[in-house]
Amino acid sequence: MERTIIKNWSSENVIAGYTTESGGLFRYMNPQDEKNYEALARDFGLRADRLVRVHEDHTDNIFVAEEGSGGEGIMKNEQTGDYDGITTDAEDIMLCIVTADCVPVFLHDPVKNAIALAHSGRVGTGKEIALKAVLKMTEEFGSDPKNIRCMLGPYLCKTHHVVHHPDIILFSEHFSPDERDSFLTVTGDQIRVDMGRAIAISLTRSGVPAENISDCGICTYEHKELYSWRRDHDPDAHILSFILMKHT
Repeated sequence: MERTIIKNWSSENVIAGYTTESGGLFRYMNPQDEKNYEALARDFGLRADRLVRVHEDHTDNIFVAEEGSGGEGIMKNEQTGDYDGITTDAEDIMLCIVTADCVPVFLHDPVKNAIALAHSGRVGTGKEIALKAVLKMTEEFGSDPKNIRCMLGPYLCKTHHVVHHPDIILFSEHFSPDERDSFLTVTGDQIRVDMGRAIAISLTRSGVPAENISDCGICTYEHKELYSWRRDHDPDAHILSFILMKHT
């Protein structure tokens, strides 16, 4: 299985990373892809029924994964509704989301031993899904945001993330004009979006210290081994991001 581990992040019992193009496809409830989930699970001494993923639809909903949630979105579909974030305090349960230019947001609370993973595209960022994931960790596990550590995985960088004026409405509800000016650069009829900056604003608003937020600095468009919707226009091709708390 071709995948990259995010090194030196948070704590040694938490493993976070993402797959590359040669790792294959990771579609929702697709039997043809089960072998790819199984290969990923084996890399960490797990079975595929210890992996959990959700049906993403640019919501701000967070799914709470429990021991019985293993295999969700891969070999069973028992949860209802759409989610774009997952959280758990269970060990040896791997949380998974897919992206192809959107931002995978990895979260870990080393004090309460809880993790979360969110899919934050333009819509999700506008809805502040990263902040909602922090709030869900606080609600479910008693996390204090000041203890939470965050890593932003590969996503479409500001150079290539160009939108048009109607898209500004996505950011108007939760971000002030000054905040928008810090992550939107207007040139004529084009707007460049710094998604990482917008998400960092949300996270600090939730109480996560700015020094606890890191960015891997990898652009999906510029790295050919990663899937990019803007570059490839393949609706099935996605990077799978994962986070896992290993039993110690």
